[in-house]
Amino acid sequence: MNKFILTALVLSTTLTAFITPAQATQTHTDAVIGTVSATASTLTELENLLQDKAIRLGGNHYTITSARMGNRTTGTAIVYK
Repeated sequence: MNKFILTALVLSTTLTAFITPAQATQTHTDAVIGTVSATASTLTELENLLQDKAIRLGGNHYTITSARMGNRTTGTAIVYK
């Protein structure tokens, strides 16, 4: 339970560090070009892998839609162009 709370806190702190309140209320008008997923050892490594995959897919930006930490860290993201 404590690991889950810590994970949620770290993830929310990490994600909000890059998004302003105005951006959080905006809707994406860009086209969704796909989704990416990754498995890593740490949350930082997961974010880097998702970013690399989004770039390789040809996206301009992405939104992390899930992240789960356990023995491994896994997550998914929607990629936009």
